[in-house]
Amino acid sequence: MVTAIYDAPSEPGLPALESCATNEACIEIENETLYLTNDSVSVTDPVNGSIFISWNQPTIDEFFPETFTYRIYRANNNGYPAIPIATLGYNDTTYTDTGLDTESRGYNYRVEVFDGLDLWVSTSDGKNTGSSIYLTAVGTGSNSINLSWTEFVPWMNLTYEIFRSESGGPFVLVNTVNGTGGNTHTYQDEGLNPTLEYCYFIRSFGTHGVDHIKDPTINDSQVACDFAQDDEPPCPPALSVDGDCEDLIHQVRITKPTLDCDGDTDFLTLLFADNPSGPFREVMTINYPDFGEDTLIQVDLSATPDLYAGCYAITATDTLGNTSVIDRSFCIDYCPELIMSNVFSPNGDGINDIFKPKYYRDVILKEIRIFDRWGRLMWSTSGDIGVLWEGQAFRENRRASEGVYYYHISYEELKLNGNIPKEKTGWVTLMR
Repeated sequence: MVTAIYDAPSEPGLPALESCATNEACIEIENETLYLTNDSVSVTDPVNGSIFISWNQPTIDEFFPETFTYRIYRANNNGYPAIPIATLGYNDTTYTDTGLDTESRGYNYRVEVFDGLDLWVSTSDGKNTGSSIYLTAVGTGSNSINLSWTEFVPWMNLTYEIFRSESGGPFVLVNTVNGTGGNTHTYQDEGLNPTLEYCYFIRSFGTHGVDHIKDPTINDSQVACDFAQDDEPPCPPALSVDGDCEDLIHQVRITKPTLDCDGDTDFLTLLFADNPSGPFREVMTINYPDFGEDTLIQVDLSATPDLYAGCYAITATDTLGNTSVIDRSFCIDYCPELIMSNVFSPNGDGINDIFKPKYYRDVILKEIRIFDRWGRLMWSTSGDIGVLWEGQAFRENRRASEGVYYYHISYEELKLNGNIPKEKTGWVTLMR
């Protein structure tokens, strides 16, 4: 539609006027759809992998100015955002993308047409984007390997051929399975030798269902390998611990995992360490088939009270020897206690000759100072907490006389996450 805009000369200053259109002229733009036909892995490699892509050459309406070009976009891991990676001439309908990690990821491609003014030409119709097939192979522990592959493509894959290589040998077709119309497919290869490595790739056969578009579309996945045995450790059970300072007993509760990942567990190993960072040593092993849903174990430490504090961990080992890692430990802390006596008799008879705690546990002496009734310092030491004072007066180099003396003790309570400083004051009677 065309209109004319002009000024009104009889009334200067008025805004311009626009004429009314008498008719309209229309055109319908006709572009063919661009169909992606290949997104196929050519080389499997973590650094130098390559993927081959291809598409049809769509007819572009003469309304768009030449010269036409294709712009290719790539998205890693079949995700987004997609970035432009190449620009090709209109007669080029194939491209090989190189320098890729095709071993551990899939790739998604999109092809678009641009005209001579570098403006986008609508030719996609949703058929110009597709992904490579990404395959995983996982040994199951029962002389078999589970295959799973995923792709997102604009065509319908009707069948998949499964190729297998044994110990680096040639690839051989082992089976053909039908497509399901979904994006993910699975297959279990059974009756394998668990000592050999098997490698696989998938070849898909699909169609756009359009007469003049390449049919079938044939595309390969990358190569994925594994042994026909389980190399994944089972998940360990839940663990909780509690301690009894008086009886010197640890209570360890083990509960089977709620996840379905312990089906091939053979035995559990209970471990203990003096601190959260280890090293851990074995306490006992538990036959898993005989293990209940919830088991309480009591560990008696009365014979080794110095080893009371520490941390427990547990691992699970399956029938093939795969053992779970220690990812967490559960700790029982020290039981510090200091009870002082209030009388001693340093007369050399071997009975109560030394001023020392009546009872102590999990404490470290920093310093004790002894004062007489006038506040004079009589004695100090930072040695053995079991020998605090033998009745001497070091300033006068003589024995202290009978009487009441006062003490100030600085000490630390032992803790796994760092000792805690403490102080205690009181009095003691010296008798000769």
